[in-house]
Amino acid sequence: MTASLVSDDRHIIVLSPHFDDAVLSLGGLLAAHRGPSTVVTAHGGPPPAGLRVSGWDSDCGFVRPEEAYTMRLGEDRRACALLGARQVVLPNADGPYGAGRPIAGLEEFLTGLAADAAVFVPLGLIQPDHRAVRDVALPVLRGGPATWIYADLPYTAADPGWPRVQFGGSPEFSGPADGGCIVDASHEFTLDDATWSGKRDAVLCYASQLSLVATMLETDGTGALLGRHGPLSTEVVWRVARP
Repeated sequence: MTASLVSDDRHIIVLSPHFDDAVLSLGGLLAAHRGPSTVVTAHGGPPPAGLRVSGWDSDCGFVRPEEAYTMRLGEDRRACALLGARQVVLPNADGPYGAGRPIAGLEEFLTGLAADAAVFVPLGLIQPDHRAVRDVALPVLRGGPATWIYADLPYTAADPGWPRVQFGGSPEFSGPADGGCIVDASHEFTLDDATWSGKRDAVLCYASQLSLVATMLETDGTGALLGRHGPLSTEVVWRVARP
């Protein structure tokens, strides 16, 4: 599945805005890759002390923000282990607890990457935390390691044209702060049974949030979250052109 995308001797690095985004969006890619891989969660830090639980975390059954964080950190650790990926967490709190703050540590992490790495950045069409990660990462990666942008799942799957969704509406994407980037290739791959099974098992690690995500999909008509041919069974990436 990954042969035409990233060879197994290269290090795959997936930038995940939150715990679960990398696996929901590219769990198949990670499951199929036989080389080194890393999942970097940008908003992977604990919430500041003294805050009330967010509405999302309350709907997931948590009483305190710290409970949600501790559980999700463990969920991510188990999912990464299943996929053979190294877990890296940056010290930024999730959106409800750290809104508007710069993403600490991401630029430094990306600056230190080897030139032969392959980095996957979220498209970020809907969620502001996803856009923030994208807008920090793309300027730093310009002229550096091979860079791909991935469709955030399951959210991008709600696009009427899915899985042949257009990149940002056109070949040129003007979101990032450096004036935009141009993509010169796209890859769409539907997971085979073995790869799907590996992705499904990793997705199930994130049990604390799956019920709410599934409810969102029922509302927008995207389909059953873990349906064999549902919104997670096809993954789409776009390659960023070299300057």
